[in-house]
Amino acid sequence: MYLLKGIINRYSCLSILIRLVGLICIFNITACNCNKDKPKQEESREEDSREEKQPGSLLMMLTKTNLVGSNKTAEVILKLSDNTKTTPLKDFTLRISLPKEENSTGNRVEYEVYKDKDSEPMLKEVSPVEPIEEKLTSLTTLKKLSPNDEPIKLNFTFTTEPTVTKLVATLELLDAQGHPLQNGTGTVTWEADGILALDQIKYDIVNQEITYRITNLGTTVPKDLKLEYSTTTPGIKLNGKELVPGEKKINDLASLNILPRSSIETHVLGKLDFNKNKNANFEFKLVYEGRYITTKPHTFNIEGVDLYIDKLSYDPSTGMITYNIKNRGTAKASDVQLQYSNISNEKENPDGRTVLLEGVSTGIINPRDIAGNNGETGDGQLAIDFKYANKATFQFNLLYNETPITQETKIETFEARPVSLKLVPLTPLNLIGAQQEVKFRIEQDPQSRLLTNIDISKLKLAVINELGNEAYFWNTADKEENPGELAVNKLIGDISNELILYVEAGSAKDAQFSLQLTYKGLPIPNASPIQITWKEATLAIQESSDFVNDNIATFKLKNLSTAELIDPKSITIQLVSNNTIEFALLKSDNSEVGNSVDLNQLIGDNLLRPNTPTNPIQFRLANAKGEGNATVTIIAKRGNAELAKQTVRWENQPISMQIITEKKSFKDQEILHFSIKNNGPLTNLDKIKVHLTNNQGAEFKLTGTRDIIKDNIEISLKDILDLDKLEKGQIVDFDLELAEHLNINTTIYCIEVILEIQNNNQPLDKVTLVWVNDKELQFVRDIAAIIIPEHLEEVFVLQENINAQINEQIDDPYIFYQNISQLITSQNSLKALQESIEPIIQDIEDQYNDMNQEVYLMVNLINDFRNQVLVNLNKLVIRIDDLITISLNYAKKQIEKFAEEAETTPNQDNDSGPTKKMESWLSILTTLADGQLVLETKEIATRIIKELEENKNNQTATKVSKITKTPDRLKTQKKLKRETRKKQPRSLSFSDKEIDNDTAPNANISTQNNNLPSTTLTQTLLRKFQSKSTRSMTPGTYSNLFRPKSTS
Repeated sequence: MYLLKGIINRYSCLSILIRLVGLICIFNITACNCNKDKPKQEESREEDSREEKQPGSLLMMLTKTNLVGSNKTAEVILKLSDNTKTTPLKDFTLRISLPKEENSTGNRVEYEVYKDKDSEPMLKEVSPVEPIEEKLTSLTTLKKLSPNDEPIKLNFTFTTEPTVTKLVATLELLDAQGHPLQNGTGTVTWEADGILALDQIKYDIVNQEITYRITNLGTTVPKDLKLEYSTTTPGIKLNGKELVPGEKKINDLASLNILPRSSIETHVLGKLDFNKNKNANFEFKLVYEGRYITTKPHTFNIEGVDLYIDKLSYDPSTGMITYNIKNRGTAKASDVQLQYSNISNEKENPDGRTVLLEGVSTGIINPRDIAGNNGETGDGQLAIDFKYANKATFQFNLLYNETPITQETKIETFEARPVSLKLVPLTPLNLIGAQQEVKFRIEQDPQSRLLTNIDISKLKLAVINELGNEAYFWNTADKEENPGELAVNKLIGDISNELILYVEAGSAKDAQFSLQLTYKGLPIPNASPIQITWKEATLAIQESSDFVNDNIATFKLKNLSTAELIDPKSITIQLVSNNTIEFALLKSDNSEVGNSVDLNQLIGDNLLRPNTPTNPIQFRLANAKGEGNATVTIIAKRGNAELAKQTVRWENQPISMQIITEKKSFKDQEILHFSIKNNGPLTNLDKIKVHLTNNQGAEFKLTGTRDIIKDNIEISLKDILDLDKLEKGQIVDFDLELAEHLNINTTIYCIEVILEIQNNNQPLDKVTLVWVNDKELQFVRDIAAIIIPEHLEEVFVLQENINAQINEQIDDPYIFYQNISQLITSQNSLKALQESIEPIIQDIEDQYNDMNQEVYLMVNLINDFRNQVLVNLNKLVIRIDDLITISLNYAKKQIEKFAEEAETTPNQDNDSGPTKKMESWLSILTTLADGQLVLETKEIATRIIKELEENKNNQTATKVSKITKTPDRLKTQKKLKRETRKKQPRSLSFSDKEIDNDTAPNANISTQNNNLPSTTLTQTLLRKFQSKSTRSMTPGTYSNLFRPKSTS
């Protein structure tokens, strides 16, 4: 900061007024010119930027929070809440709330403030009606608090009215938004050291008694109360006992019960015997709980004279001190004196030592005699001459018969009228370009101190360069007279004359000054600072930013003038690179026009209006020449003069985009949502394309801000999103769905969809999606869930019937024929279904194997179809074969049994005889052997008949041979068919049976159609799958779980 000195000139005139016409103000300019290679403003911005990246906070602690008596100073300590982070103090404010007490007219707080980091502290005293707030930067010279810095310590001193016994002040540390910080609030409590008052000390000349009054000002009843007294007058007695001068006496008052806010009136100390003395000097001390809380000196007079100073006041408007002395006694006082002396502290208030009363620093006044019974001197006046002092302290002593009346010693501080001057601007304060002149004058307020009492050498104009750059003020237009000076060194003339200052910007583009009148180093009260700003009348480059790759960069030009129109033809725009990389400015149609061009070629011929920015001006990379980055300087020039300059950075950064999808498969008319995220720099979208292909030539609908329906989609992100650029981290959303559902008869079960984004035909990201024809796959699930359980139930029923016939030895051949016919029918259906479904499952597997991704659910589905459909079908067929074999063997045993019975039983040819029964059973076997019902049993039945014919029992063989050749067999077959249609097996619930792999297939594929009629559903499914078995099919799935296919 520059300390600009002034020169004091005084005119030698006969009158003071003429001298003051030649008032010279000394101005003190504060500026900074540190580190010219790096302007402070730029350094501050960089510093603030670093701090804002990792802002810290503060903790506030209060010490000395419980103050008593004369100790009225509280200490505030501020330190970092995080010792690893630097904290800028500009973001914090300290709020002080000082409530007005009910028994006071107002309290005050004093603390030090700083104008800037190089200035001396100035004492500030306020009497806040409302809470006051001070920025931390004005309470300390620091601008930030770093981890290695010591904590900040601030002192606040409270001043109370004499009647105030308690004060509670609140201090709050606020953040930048004005909110109190956590644990940032504290209170300071001050209490008067004397909660008891000793007064009304009197001598009753009639009773010759000393009396006094004690008043309880506190809120509790005092304990251990004593009155300590001593005298300096020899020979006097109290209650008949002589008092030794200087010896302390104690009057125990512990028995007194003085209630809060009450008094003990005219309490008697004792009878006083003056013993030939005219006066008796005492000192009384009130002791409460072992400590002195008040001391009162007092002089008693034997003559009945009781003098006191009734009035001692100062009127700043007249400069006079008024006094009045009264006599409460009964006797007239003749020898009365009022003595005064300037006792101002030489060190703390040197100017106060020069203050005079009636032209002297020490004097005596001899008023007239004062009658008794409240006689008085009347108002007397003393003229006070403050010279240049702000205040002075005087001691007044009242004497009677040349003896001081100790209780009437008064110490008073008188304050001079304030210096009340202000700066009145006469010209605009916001300057641009050639507007560099500032006119103002100094005006005196009517209530101000007289000019004769203002020390001109202590009156200064503090000029603060708020931006800390090279700008400064001159006090003369002839700059060549004082080249290079940074001071205001002359302001000549009367205080009401116009004063002129000139802004010198140097290399600065703008300037901001605060002008503040100060007196004796403190701002003059009520003289608000004048804020002056100056800006270069030129252009400003705005809204520029770093850019990457082939993105188009933009900036705006703003005419900073408030009145001047600028012709774009007069302005040249240049792009200067720090290396060999070339950049080009663009016209409105995006055509390149080189790196140096007149502004009108970029924005047209319209004049630049004042305080108005242009439309965005564009430029971009023209030729990288193998470089990876560059610094581009944008320069606006008028002729050879640079009006504005701004630097941006270009960098070649890889484009990085990512396709984000929660799942990678969808089915039927389901909509798949996916997003594209820009993980790289700001990217133009005109060259970023999205590709969508599929292996079945199906049409899909891709939706951004518009819809695209094609089997092979290729479109730029700019076109489908109606968006030019994508910011870093920005995400855009899309929807994908099948354009139209495939026909129900189609053999397409799934489609592989490839989604890819490219930049200049180079892939950025790629995902494989799968669409599943879920409705078609449902038919295959129904096989496992409905048809197999249906046949399984039939087999269980037949198995129970066959077991019952065998176990119970039921010899009814019609039941046998009924069971075996149903087994044969079920077996034929299963084999037909097996032959139809196997090629379909193979087709699904073949289609899946053509895909590039392995889909877990598709793999599971194919395995389920093979294991739970084909395998279970085969198990059922085998199980039926076993049951047929068991049944035919049972028929064989029945024939053998009845053949043996025919040999031994008479009347064997009747209808119920063994011969007839044997013929019935044998007729069924021969029918099965002929294959007239089903071919599958022919071989087994033929074998059994052959075994019967070769029986060792010739008669059995003969009977069998005869029976197999009789034409009655046809009648038996017809009867069996009729009986079979009449009889049906009992049904069993599928859920009632326990099944394992040895007894029945495992059918556990879920179905949505398990309540359909089994016969109809079976026939429908058979027809459907038999019709599909000759068609080709494509693979598919509806799982979203993928993994790379193995090479095995």
